[in-house]
Amino acid sequence: MTHYNPMLEKLQRQIQDFNKENESRIEKVARRQNLITLGFVVFNIIVFITLESLFGDKEPLFANIPNVVLNFVATLVLLMVSFPLASKFAKRNMENLQLNEEAIEPKMQYAGTWEYHTEFRIQSPDDGSEEYKRLADNMCDYKENGISQWTQNVFELKIDFAGTAQGKEHPQVSWHSDPISYDEHEIRWSFTGKIWWKDDQNYANEFSGIEYYTVRGCDDKGRPCYLEGHLVGTVLVGKRFYVVDALSEFRRK
Repeated sequence: MTHYNPMLEKLQRQIQDFNKENESRIEKVARRQNLITLGFVVFNIIVFITLESLFGDKEPLFANIPNVVLNFVATLVLLMVSFPLASKFAKRNMENLQLNEEAIEPKMQYAGTWEYHTEFRIQSPDDGSEEYKRLADNMCDYKENGISQWTQNVFELKIDFAGTAQGKEHPQVSWHSDPISYDEHEIRWSFTGKIWWKDDQNYANEFSGIEYYTVRGCDDKGRPCYLEGHLVGTVLVGKRFYVVDALSEFRRK
């Protein structure tokens, strides 16, 4: 299933626009720094000339050190200080050049804890095997109630953990999703997991498939809070594969 992330697409557009603006911003800083540096150099020359006119012909302030040397050293120190000052003043009014991750819009904010209800149906025909009988005993018209934990950032949305929230008298399903494709209206993912049978027999009972949902409701913060959709998957029982589907819904807890 193709993965689509609208937040990542939006970030990519922002980066492209941002990079187009960066060159002109950097050139603007460079021009400003050159002008400020030139101003500092001119200022230092004026300082040197002023010091020379005031102290150049007078007695040395320090024995055996001509005043012209002291004036030159003072001017040189000011010149050395001027370069970092020029850089600081040039960037003082610049916008931050770092592109940060944005907060996710509420209409596409899926992170959190979700409760789900799934009504399974077996689609494969009865082949008379023990494996099919075990599948039917556990999953035929099974109504599973579960809980899931979703994590999200601007790059990725995933279901880290989901599982049955019913007692051991029911089959226990445990699963997680791959990165999810979504927008504010629909959401889809593939999943992998395992089913533990009611009698605790450990077969190669791997479970995988895809799920797709429509957003049917949002909470008072504008976040999706109710999803309604469908599941299609395959269950490996021993050495045999069987197809199941389900009507399913998720509600934000």
